[in-house]
Amino acid sequence: MKRRIGLSTWISRAIMAAALAGAVAFFVGFNRYAHEALTGPLGPPEVEAEAAVVLTGRSDARLRTGVALVERGQVGRLLISGVYRAATAPEVQAVSGGSDRVFACCIDLGKQADSTIGNALEVEDWVARHGVRRLVLVTETYHMPRALLEVRRAIPGVQVIPYGIREAPYDVPDAWSSQRVLRGLLLEYTKYLLVHARVVLRLPEELMSERSPA
Repeated sequence: MKRRIGLSTWISRAIMAAALAGAVAFFVGFNRYAHEALTGPLGPPEVEAEAAVVLTGRSDARLRTGVALVERGQVGRLLISGVYRAATAPEVQAVSGGSDRVFACCIDLGKQADSTIGNALEVEDWVARHGVRRLVLVTETYHMPRALLEVRRAIPGVQVIPYGIREAPYDVPDAWSSQRVLRGLLLEYTKYLLVHARVVLRLPEELMSERSPA
């Protein structure tokens, strides 16, 4: 005589199956994300646009890259978003390089943002004021997926071109073997998934109160 399987057993099995499927999906997605972050293409060298935005964070290379785009005439104006509020233009120039002429005419310092959500809001206001329709987004490759989600959500009518850079510790051949790198990638991928869920479900931004440097 066959033993009947109770409802609670079916529910338990369904929960376990869903958990396993979720874990597999997370692992596959993380593997794809990490591969792109560590080995994917960087910013296109011939990119051109009306303007660019740099999202500040752990790397000063972001600043140098954005200012260089202006110096080479590839973009006409640059917003550096998330600048420390007490920082002066000469201090930012000392870190990022760039001529006095370029800093006087073409570079704006945004000091209101302290998160990626804040960056997107700062970009939204700046783009509207300057009538930008094509924007280059400069940040590091590990941060780019989440940054693109936030910025494209904030300025849906503007073409946003990703310009990724890669700096230490993410730019070395054996980066996969570094626990620091893996922890950083896992944290950033988790943030990306949360932002993706918030955007898809149209949840309020207050649910993402991330304050750590990107």
